[in-house]
Amino acid sequence: MGDKKSPTRPKRHCKPPSDESYWDCSVCTFRNTAEAFKCMMCDVRKGTSTRKPRPVSQIVAQQVTPQFASPTQPKKEKKEKTEKDKNDREPALKKNSRKKMRPRLKNIDRNSAQHLKVTVGDLTVIITDFKEKTKPLSTSSSSSTATSADPQSQSGSSSDNTEKAVSRSSSPRGEVACVILVFFSVLYVFNQLASSLETVNSWTESRADGGPPRYARKAAGREGHDWRDRCKSMSVTHWNPYWRLAPDVCGKNCFMESARRYAVDKTLSGFSHVDRVEPVRLAVVACGPRLEETLTMLKSAVIFSQRALHFHIFAEDDLHSGFKDSLESWPVRFRSQYNYTIYPITFPSDNAKEWKKLFKPCASQRLFLPLILSDVDSLLYVDTDILFLQPVEEIWNFLSIFNSSHMAAMAPEHEEPRIAWYNRFARHPYYGKTGVNSGVMLMNMTRIRAKHFRNDMTPVHLRWVDLLMPLLQKYKLNITWGDQDLLNIIFHHNPEGLFVFPCHWNYRPDHCIYGSNCAAAEQYGVYILHGNRGVYHDDKQPAFRAVYDAIQKYPFGEDPVSSLLHPLEEKLKTTTHTYCGRSSHIFTKKLRESITYIQKDNLNAR
Repeated sequence: MGDKKSPTRPKRHCKPPSDESYWDCSVCTFRNTAEAFKCMMCDVRKGTSTRKPRPVSQIVAQQVTPQFASPTQPKKEKKEKTEKDKNDREPALKKNSRKKMRPRLKNIDRNSAQHLKVTVGDLTVIITDFKEKTKPLSTSSSSSTATSADPQSQSGSSSDNTEKAVSRSSSPRGEVACVILVFFSVLYVFNQLASSLETVNSWTESRADGGPPRYARKAAGREGHDWRDRCKSMSVTHWNPYWRLAPDVCGKNCFMESARRYAVDKTLSGFSHVDRVEPVRLAVVACGPRLEETLTMLKSAVIFSQRALHFHIFAEDDLHSGFKDSLESWPVRFRSQYNYTIYPITFPSDNAKEWKKLFKPCASQRLFLPLILSDVDSLLYVDTDILFLQPVEEIWNFLSIFNSSHMAAMAPEHEEPRIAWYNRFARHPYYGKTGVNSGVMLMNMTRIRAKHFRNDMTPVHLRWVDLLMPLLQKYKLNITWGDQDLLNIIFHHNPEGLFVFPCHWNYRPDHCIYGSNCAAAEQYGVYILHGNRGVYHDDKQPAFRAVYDAIQKYPFGEDPVSSLLHPLEEKLKTTTHTYCGRSSHIFTKKLRESITYIQKDNLNAR
């Protein structure tokens, strides 16, 4: 394709414009196009043969203005002007505007006028300075301050501050701020008063229960004796950084002190007398393939206990016959030590599926025990993977040393914060420094039913029955361990209601999997073994499995030394390749004492 333009074709030239296509404005002499009806410069209409052009009134006014008025500058020139040129032009503009309309200033003393002349080039500007009117209140305050013994500079500054405060408070915004400040101050005072009254009441109740005066408690602490009110158990919480220490809370390491302050030999000797006729009520919840594991736990309770027992067994319907047949088949001598009641699994009808699937199947049933067993005062709840290595009544006797605010007792989740779970991974409030474990939970259910619990959902304290469902709805996306997390949240906001017993009452693989970190177990041995994480049924922790197999295979009525203790010790010798196996002596220390106690009791009975 060639070029479309012809090289021989002549170029077109625009015709020169003629004068007939334009008209000159009679006012501003601007040349407009013939099609324009008005002047493009001054908006004056185009004249005709029968009508003269009519000037615009604004244009006429601009032409009449004085010639010394500053002409308008083009935009480019305005941008190029320096700051010095602007300062030179502003005084002249202010002078002209003051001639047109003088503003009226308020709250000034016109008798105190001071005139200042400023000359820039040929232009002189007069500046008048007025002082602010002084009010009677500020005057009196300034005069009183001036007559004081302070230096003049201090009196001047104080009077200025007074004037500022008066002017600030006299404004509507300042009055509202003052009212709000006074309201919150009064509210804070009432809050502190209420908390102090609660502390005084609890101290008075402890004194009414027979507790010694404060100086006696301090003396007991110096002599090495423990007193129940010396340090509140885990009342310092680490989730909320703005905690406030109560008068009877340890100021340092309260968590560890509360976990270790109960020396076992001293604690047992200090128990008050408990009626041996009253049975120890033991509750357990079993779902799925937990029948044999639960029966082994109940067997350990029957073997070592010297008190009457009452088992409250909550199980799925297909497990009821298995529990009944097994419990009825045990020897008569042991059968006479216990009674049992089997209950179906029941949850609130509105959210039954949600509660049942929380964490493990049916594990959250324990939260509703105070509501289901409404006629039961106290209860010991344990998981199915619990084994008692000492009489059940020993942990039951902790109820006798509860103070007036305690309603439950649990062990810490961990003793070593560096490897604990809650303080590293929890996305919700938890109790104390490392949380608590609910596998062994001693409850005074009468107090739980009567208590109104503080919470972070409403300023109103809620009862147990009204607290559980809202708590689940708020935290169900943030909890990992189900009902145990909910209990940690509840006692985080109500720490005074929880009694914390040492770790050897709930000994788990966490206490030895990375090395022994339960000092109480090293000293006194394991009292209650908790085989969580399924360690009874795999080879991850053979020491725990050895204890479970020994109790499961032990035949009722046989010599516990030859049929239980010796086989267990031989089995534990093969587990020294694990950290828990290297501490195998703690598994048999308390067990040996319990067996010796049983043999002596049997000899006395004969």
